[in-house]
Amino acid sequence: MTQLYKLLLLAHVAAGMVSLILFWIPIMAKKGSKNHIRSGHWYARCMYLVAVSALILSAAVLLDPIGVKRPGVNLTTEQAYAIAAQSRGLALFLFSIGLLVVCNIRHGLLTLGDKLTRVGVRSVNHTALNIALSALAFILAYVGYRESSALYFIFSALCGFTAASNLHYAWKESIDRSGRIRSHLTSMIGAGIASHTAFMVFGANRFLGELLTGSWQLVPWIAPGVIGGIIINVLSRRYVRKPKPARST
Repeated sequence: MTQLYKLLLLAHVAAGMVSLILFWIPIMAKKGSKNHIRSGHWYARCMYLVAVSALILSAAVLLDPIGVKRPGVNLTTEQAYAIAAQSRGLALFLFSIGLLVVCNIRHGLLTLGDKLTRVGVRSVNHTALNIALSALAFILAYVGYRESSALYFIFSALCGFTAASNLHYAWKESIDRSGRIRSHLTSMIGAGIASHTAFMVFGANRFLGELLTGSWQLVPWIAPGVIGGIIINVLSRRYVRKPKPARST
């Protein structure tokens, strides 16, 4: 169990590092070019591996935090309770990020494959994933209320907004080309925001922990979302065509 967990964690970290690099290639490349399409597909593949491994790793910790984090160690009841609570809290974040990435990447790819038919985004599997993400948003909100933690509320809002946006796109009465492109950009970049957030919190924060104290500890959680939101806004203005105003008669 421990060795399998470590191997899967190694694959998760490796794929995560590659996806962080691949994220910026389609962002910088001309949209619709071969370079954009090829790098975008590789980015999606890496993100799927990152997300699925995150779901498995976090599920293992949620089910057996002591067996995964402290195997074979003699602990007092108080120590075991404290370690289990902390480990499950981080695992819940990791699970939410994993499911968020799966929904975003899947939605981003389906918006291109569907064109304007929306067959894929209306499928049972895609709808079920987004409903599960909505349920997870309520769980995060409940934990945030119980723990008085703003971070749980932030991720609750992010998961809920993503699920609602995906379902609204799938089932609203009509969709045009601009809406399809905007949804694709938001979903693919949204997955990148989630992966960069995980890297900042679980990776870089270990090295910056001494510098980020007090309220500054929120920076790794919020900064990727702010930067990603700016990128979405800039690309939407550049590539989403606005309808031409009707001529007056």
